Amino acid sequence: MEDTLAFFRELGVLPKIKNGYVYPNSEQASAVLDVLRMEAEHQKVNIICGCEVESIRTRPFVVSTSAGEYRADRIILATGGKAAPATGSDGSGYRLAKELGHRIIKPLPALVQLRCGDGYEKQLAGIRTEAKVTLNADGHVIAEDTGELQLTDYGISGIPVFQVSRYAARALDRKQAVTAIVDYLPALTWEDTLKELQQRKERMAYRNAETFFTGLLNKKLAQVVLKKAGVTPRLSHGTGQWTAA
Repeated sequence: MEDTLAFFRELGVLPKIKNGYVYPNSEQASAVLDVLRMEAEHQKVNIICGCEVESIRTRPFVVSTSAGEYRADRIILATGGKAAPATGSDGSGYRLAKELGHRIIKPLPALVQLRCGDGYEKQLAGIRTEAKVTLNADGHVIAEDTGELQLTDYGISGIPVFQVSRYAARALDRKQAVTAIVDYLPALTWEDTLKELQQRKERMAYRNAETFFTGLLNKKLAQVVLKKAGVTPRLSHGTGQWTAA
C-alpha cells in the first residue's frame, strides 16, 4: 500500500484517509485518472483509443484490432468485466483471456447495490444514515460491515453494502435465501437500545408515536418502523400503552 501511495504522491496526488479509505485530498476521483494521463503523455506513451480488440496472437504478441495490428513484447489484459458494455466492459475480455489459455472463474457482481423487496423502498428513498448491514444466507451470518448507508427506491446502497455485496452474489448463485439485516443504531447494543427506548418513553410521555423517534431516527424511517410495528403514528400513549392500529 505504501508503495502505491508513494507512486501517486510522486504524480501529485496527496492522499488522505477518510473512514478507513484512501482518497485524493481533492476528493475528486477524476484526479487519479488525470495524473495517470499526464504522466503517460510525459513518458511519451502511445495511447490508441476508439478501436476494438478482435484477437491476440502469441510468439510474438500481435494484437488485431478494428484499427489495424499492433506488436508487443508484453501484454497486460485490463478489460474490465461486463459491468459497463457502453464503455467497452462487455465481457469480451473473458474471451480474449480464455483464448490466451487462462482459466475463467464464473464472474459474479461485486461492489454493487442490493435490491430489496419489502415494499417500503420508495418511501425510504433518499435517506442517508450510519448503519450496520449484516447478510444472512440460509439463516447464517456470512458478512457484515458498518458505514454510511443509502436507501434507494430499489433497495440499499453505500459503502457497507458494496463491501458485503460479493458475498450476497455468491450465495444467490448457490440458490441460497439471502437476507440483509440493517441496524440503524450500530453504536448501541441491543440492551442499550432497549434502555434508550424505555428512558424516552418515561421522559416523553406527552409525545405521540410519530414524534417519539424524533432526534433518534430519520423521520421517514420512523414512519416505516411504526407502520411495520402496527402502531398508529398519531396515537399518544400518555400514562398507558400504545396499541396496534
